[in-house]
Order: sequence, then C-alpha cells, then structure tokens
Amino acid sequence: MKRNSSYQHIRILVLPFFLFLLLSCGEKQPQPGQVLDEARRAGRTAQSFPAGEENYFQAMDGGIALTTDEVKGRNTWIVWSGGNDRFWDALSKSSVGNLDFLKTLSTHPKLKKFSRDNRWNYLGLVNEPCFEKATGPDPKRFGLWLDKRRADCPADPFEDEKKYPGVAIGARGKNLPVGSFYGYASGIVGLRLFPNPDFDEAAAKKWDPVKYYEDPEYYFNKDLVKPYRVGMSCGFCHVGPNPIKPPADPENPKWENLSSNVGAQYFWVDRIFTWEADETSFAFQLFHTSRPGALDTSLVSTDYINNPRTMNAVYGLGPRMEQAKRRGKETLSNGGLDNMQFQDFVKDGPLTQFFQKPDTVWTPRVLKDGSDSVGALGALNRVYLNIGLFSEEWMLHFNALVGGKPTSPIKIADARKNSAYWQATEQQTFATALFFLKSTAPHRLKDAPGGAKYLTQDKAVLTRGKVVFAEYCARCHSSKLPNPAPGVDPGGCAGSGYLACFNNYWAWTKTPEFKNKMREIVLAENFLEDNYLSTELRIPVTLLKTNACRTTFPPSRTRTSPRSERSWCTTRSPASRASTGCRPAVEATPARHRSSACGPRRLSCRTTVSESSSRVPRSRLACGPSTTPSSSYSGPRNAGRTTCSATKSQAGSTGPRRGALSRCQRATCPTFFRTCGDRWSGTCPGSSAREGSRSVRSPRERP
Repeated sequence: MKRNSSYQHIRILVLPFFLFLLLSCGEKQPQPGQVLDEARRAGRTAQSFPAGEENYFQAMDGGIALTTDEVKGRNTWIVWSGGNDRFWDALSKSSVGNLDFLKTLSTHPKLKKFSRDNRWNYLGLVNEPCFEKATGPDPKRFGLWLDKRRADCPADPFEDEKKYPGVAIGARGKNLPVGSFYGYASGIVGLRLFPNPDFDEAAAKKWDPVKYYEDPEYYFNKDLVKPYRVGMSCGFCHVGPNPIKPPADPENPKWENLSSNVGAQYFWVDRIFTWEADETSFAFQLFHTSRPGALDTSLVSTDYINNPRTMNAVYGLGPRMEQAKRRGKETLSNGGLDNMQFQDFVKDGPLTQFFQKPDTVWTPRVLKDGSDSVGALGALNRVYLNIGLFSEEWMLHFNALVGGKPTSPIKIADARKNSAYWQATEQQTFATALFFLKSTAPHRLKDAPGGAKYLTQDKAVLTRGKVVFAEYCARCHSSKLPNPAPGVDPGGCAGSGYLACFNNYWAWTKTPEFKNKMREIVLAENFLEDNYLSTELRIPVTLLKTNACRTTFPPSRTRTSPRSERSWCTTRSPASRASTGCRPAVEATPARHRSSACGPRRLSCRTTVSESSSRVPRSRLACGPSTTPSSSYSGPRNAGRTTCSATKSQAGSTGPRRGALSRCQRATCPTFFRTCGDRWSGTCPGSSAREGSRSVRSPRERP
C-alpha cells in the first residue's frame, strides 16, 4: 500500500512537468538567422545612426590633431555601444544580480567596498572627468545614487536626443524618455546609461530605490526591472591613463591624462562582474583566476576554456600594417568572405593593398586568438559583437556563461540582414581604423615623468646592449629584420607548412650571417622609428614553453571539447586555423608543454583540510595532472561546488579520509582551477619539469 501511495505521489509531481514540456513544444522558439534587433523592430536603419562628429575628446591621446573622419572613429570607440545595453541587462538577470553595472556606477552608503572615490584603486575603472560622486538619491534618476556632472563642465554632446535620437521601443517615449542612441554619460568611461524599455508603468510602481541598495531579496529578484540599462563601448576595456601624461590623482583624471589605446591594465574583472566580491561564491572565484588587467574574452560565449588574457594595447598600427604586407597573408573562405575590407570604403590609395579579390587578405596579428586573420575591419567589427551587439542573434548560438549546448558560428550575412546596429557598426569602424593609424604611436619611457633617470647616457653600455639585443632578442622582438629572411620570406609562416617554415627561419637566426645583418640594423640611428619591437610571426608554443591556450595551439587532437574546436575554427581564416592546430594533420603540442589552463590534460582534484573544527568552513582544493597533483589553491570550500576526494590533516589524524566530497567527476573543478592563477603554489600544472618549482604571487600581493 505504501508503495502504491509513493507511486501515486510521484505521478502527481511528474505529471505537471510533462504537461509543461508538451505545452512548451508548441511554442515557436526564436531561430538563428530569423530574429531582428531592437532597432530593426523599431523601423530604424543604419543610416539613422550617424557617427558623432564632435571632437569632445580633443585633449585625449596627447592632443593629437585629427581629421573629421578620425574624430568620428574615436567617438565610435569611446561612446558607441550598438544596442548592447540589452545584452548586459539580460546578463544581469541570468546572473541573478551578481553582475549589476548600475551598482558598479553607484555611490551608496551600503556599498562599502567601492564608490567614485576609489573606483580606480579598487576596480581599475576610469572615472569620467567632469563628474562628482553622488551624495544622496537623485530624484531625476529614480532615486539612484549615480555620479553627477559638474556645473562648470560643458554638456555631453552625445546625449543630444534630437541630433542622435534613441530607439523608441517599449516604455521609451511613454513613461520614459527615448534618450540618445549614445545613451547618457554615466561617470565611468565606456559605460553609458539607456532608458530601460521594459520599465513600464507596472515596473515603475514596483521600483524601490531604497530596497535596490539595501534589500537582497529585492535586488537579487530575477524579475526586478531597473529604470536603466547599461551599455558598454570598447573604451571600457581600452581607455587608460596616458603613461607619458598620467593624472596627478588617478581617481580624478582629466581628459588630457587619458589614452584611447593603452588598454585597461588595472581592470579587476572579479570585482566588476560580481559587485559584491563575495569570496565564498563560485562566480567570484571563477573571475578571480584573472589577474588585474586580464579577461577571458570568450567567457560569455562559453567555449569551456578558462583562459584570461591581457587587455590589448594597440600600438604601432601603421608599421604593423606594413609588416602585414610582408608576412600577414591569409586566405578567406566560407562566411569569412563576407567581412568588410578597406576597398569597401576607398577605391585607391595605400589601404587598398591589403585585400585582393576574391579571397586574399594581408593583416597584422594584433589579437591573441587570431581572429584578425579575416582582415583589420573584420577584427574591429568582431569586438562589438563580442561585447553584446545584436545579442538577439548572438545568444541563440550558445548558453551564456554556463554553456551546455553546442556553440555554432554567427553568420555575418544574417547580422547584415537583420541588425541595423550591426550595419551601422560596419559603416563606422573604418573611421576607427583611420583613427588608430593616426594615434597609436608608442609611449616612450624618456617622455614619461621621471623616465629619463632610468636611461643611461653611457655610449659603451648602450652599444653593448644593442649588440646583445641584435644577436639574441631581435629575431622575435624587432619588426625590422634583414630582408629577405630565409624561411619566412616571402609570405611569412602560415598554413600546413608552418613549423617547417619557422624552423628554417629559427635556424638561420643562429648563424653569423643573421647576427651581422641584425647588428647593422640595430646600431642604425633610426632603429626605433616605426619599430614596435615585436613580430608578426607565429612563434611555436613548443619553443616558448608557455601556456598554449587559444593563442598558438587551439584545441586539436588534445581531447578537449569538440564544441570549443568548432567555435574557434569557424572564426578564422583557413591558413590561420591550419597553422595553429585546427586540422588533424598538424602535429599536436608535445604533452609536457600543453597548458592545463586550456584543458588538454585530464585533471584530478583533491581537497586537503587543515582545521580543528569538524565542520571545516575552508579548505584547499588542489588540481593537477591526474598522476601527480602539484598545485594547490586556497579558497572557500564551496567555491568549486564540485565533488573531490578529501584529505583531512590535523593533529591526531593521518592519511586520506572519505567524506562528503568524493571523486572529482565533474568539469567544474578543472574548469575553475586549470589556470595558474591567484594563490597557486608549487609547480603550475602544465609547466615543464625543467621550470622547476615556483610560487605564483597573488594579484593582491603584487605591487
């Protein structure tokens, strides 16, 4: 009787679930290639989003003189977000309030860790000049504690709703203003405020600014609708202090103290993407694997690889384009052929030499993952997609943050057909390329405050240094090399013959012929002019013996997720894919040099507990190769929320002890702990034996 009763109980519980499945099967779900962005749904065209021409940022970038088109290009870089406020609002909801840029922008007594007073020091974010911190709720901004523009400063021209009319959708134009398509300045460079079209009269009645800052049940509610959405421009991750004209107070810079291209080198992604910075949460600990100034750019699109990389500093683009003509040849195929090229904007001149119909492009290799192998403009347009442009389409191709479904490529043709924001971005990024061709001259130590004291005037010392550099460093760290360079000229190293080609070059750099020619080049007075002191060659990871990740050897024949491989391989040129490992014919990275951060090795986990209490609130999780776990991470016990074998080490106890944590069977621990990140000690997993044992300093210990 009990058994029948149990079955009846199960049926009562399960029946509604299956009814829900049957009903949801009848619902028509959005399909890739068939959705419109908000601008298209509102009847807007790309032509209705003209690039702003006001030279509002004139003092930036050393006060460099710019043409009108170059000014438009810089404006696009710093204030254009292309409708991605929709994406960041959706991410705030799916993260259950962990990511909340409205909180990040606020100065409220309950936000104990950060305010405008310490944003630079705590978050690594650049305070926008001409603003001051909130001292109370702003009734004009729904009671939020947001920065206010100073009365002695000119208005932000990009907020002009008449000149740059926003997209009238939902509540915009009803109980909310439509606003500008550039949004409102927020007080942080690169973040812009937009009226939330979901904030209708019903949502407005439920809005409580006091509870938003003080009541977790309220602000963590997934149904919360906030009055503003926050959009992000490229400048959020790329604007930083000008090294040769730094601000006297980093928390209060002037525009003249900022550079558009230096990169956010102090960006604390763990504190920005989880505003509470709760060290006991898994989300915080995941982001915490990123060092300051580093970010996993594929985090949202979920390629199952935890791979933080530094923010790109864009220097010497002009000289790099010249080198691209010598060594940056790539062949496009399939959807890559749909990328914009310079010839779509100019019919003659030097920029037309970087594309030859139907499928050949010459491009510098600025981006670490090789995505600029489709050409400079394709690389720029990809940046906007990666920060949420046309999220209506983008988020149909993966499960943001958590994954769990195969990742599929986004077709440029679909974006061009269905997204006015994408079309407008394609029309504007040519001007951004022109801006970078003008503005990316190097910042030299001699020009920095106090920099001269680090430079010697001893000619003998300088000459000796130049000779050493020529013989041992220049083969990788000079864009000026003997011409021709055997092995890499003409055409550079790309495609299936990559390793043989590079090995020929490398052998030549050890010869007296190379060293003699290189000494002449380095000793020349103009050696540093138009020399960005790096190379466009792809350096094999087997030579560097560093983490492979996606920079040099993406997943191939290394037993990582096939989804990750497909995602990587569909966004680069065939030559780039072949030379970096997407084809099975390419030799895989030797096992001892594979990076555990990239997941090619099978990892095991163990938990070592050092505690006198039986409850053990904190533990040490150790991940390493399955044979010899060699590194440990100290953090909250529930940070990984995984199942690992437990070892208890305390007075009176010896040997392993089986507890609530069993074998490490899930991917959570390897995904989270594969990076040699914060608080690793011992030998990093994936390092060669010759590197020996070392301790890696925590970002908090760094000067």
